[in-house]
Amino acid sequence: SGEPIASSRMKSSTKGATNEASPAPNKRKAPGKGGNKPKPIPKKEVCSFCGRTDPSFSNPDAVDIHMFRECPMLTVCTNCNLVVPLADLNDHFLEACEAKDQFKQCDRCKEAIAVKEFDQHVEEGLCTEAKSASKNNRCPLCHQDIGPGAEGWKKHLIHEGCPNNDRAP
Repeated sequence: SGEPIASSRMKSSTKGATNEASPAPNKRKAPGKGGNKPKPIPKKEVCSFCGRTDPSFSNPDAVDIHMFRECPMLTVCTNCNLVVPLADLNDHFLEACEAKDQFKQCDRCKEAIAVKEFDQHVEEGLCTEAKSASKNNRCPLCHQDIGPGAEGWKKHLIHEGCPNNDRAP
């Protein structure tokens, strides 16, 4: 109905809460609290990948710079220059990258291996067999098994710091 979100939330939360003797709470505000105008929804100041809070992130350019250069949960694909979550890097190489024809998935470790190195990788058989995704993730940078799910990635990339991540916090 064209009504701001904050205002419609106030009305639904105060519906039936007023009595005849006093004005509705959303029409009577303390001085300096914005009068009748709904409060603007605050701009996001948190990186949606690593959780870093920074007031400068209210500027979209600052968020872009953080994601392109700093965020320990992301990397720039060396083949296509897209910013990719490290958790998705193997899938990116195999399915989405413009250079995806230059990679093959190892049946044993399930990692994306460059085609020119694939035969040697398989012949050596030194890779660690992949486990179920419900039990762990595998870091594409250090090739170590880490905890499962998003928490496993955060622990490895943010809290512990992957030894091969040049964006380590």
